[in-house]
Amino acid sequence: ARPEARNALSVELIEELTEVARRLRLRTDVQAVILTGTESFFSAGADLRERTRRLDADGLLEARRLVMGGPDMCRAWDEIEAVTIAAIEGFCIGGAAALAVSCDFRVMGRSASLRLPEVPLGMNMSWRVLPRIVSLMGPARAKRFVMFGEALDGPACLDQGLADEVADDGGALAAARTWADR
Repeated sequence: ARPEARNALSVELIEELTEVARRLRLRTDVQAVILTGTESFFSAGADLRERTRRLDADGLLEARRLVMGGPDMCRAWDEIEAVTIAAIEGFCIGGAAALAVSCDFRVMGRSASLRLPEVPLGMNMSWRVLPRIVSLMGPARAKRFVMFGEALDGPACLDQGLADEVADDGGALAAARTWADR
């Protein structure tokens, strides 16, 4: 929870989410995990204010560790044995969309949106999320989603395979709890 930064994924938050996922992976008493943001937004994605940290890193190994944080986090969430559900309200951008796609299911509020702005911004898609997106959407739709960076709302995500359910706005978490109970 970093509401002051729209839940942007700082290095510390990425490390915390990775550690939580690694601990959850080993828990046999957990059957379902729900990942959510606030009622207004899931996350603004990677905290771009921290981009200079890689340049200022103390050596190549530290720079590599910082670069691998996002992909490691997504892999850790993908490897949780329990069912994982992202409950998405508001915007879910870039690295946050990569994290949501790493979960087993996505439940979205009607006006919530997923967006990958990296390619239109001239940035590298480096969180290894493309195979997951292609698997969910199919190659042509995935190319459009990634290359154009346009936001897809809940109904469009449901139609194109990125969402598993669309709830009324404000109802994504309750719907995700219903999925978890099932």
